[in-house]
Amino acid sequence: MNTSDRVILQVPMSRTLKEQAEIAALDQGFSSLQEIIRVILNRFTAKELQVTITNAEPIKLSAAAKKRYQNMREDFRQKRKVYLAENADELVRQLNS
Repeated sequence: MNTSDRVILQVPMSRTLKEQAEIAALDQGFSSLQEIIRVILNRFTAKELQVTITNAEPIKLSAAAKKRYQNMREDFRQKRKVYLAENADELVRQLNS
């Protein structure tokens, strides 16, 4: 890489996180934390790495929200409160009415 093409990416984080990440990178055989970040970014931009973020804890709905969604599900099943539009203009008219 040509040195004139280099930029510096600054990522604020806690000292503890940085130190733990450095140890993990070295344990995995990388020469530095910077190397693992470059590898990840290269694979990510080449679409060879997919990132998925999940919630560790399931979302818990309140009793009122559960009832609301059950009612909505029943409305959809019964085709109540369901509107169909043949085109975008009709959809906009329905949304504005």
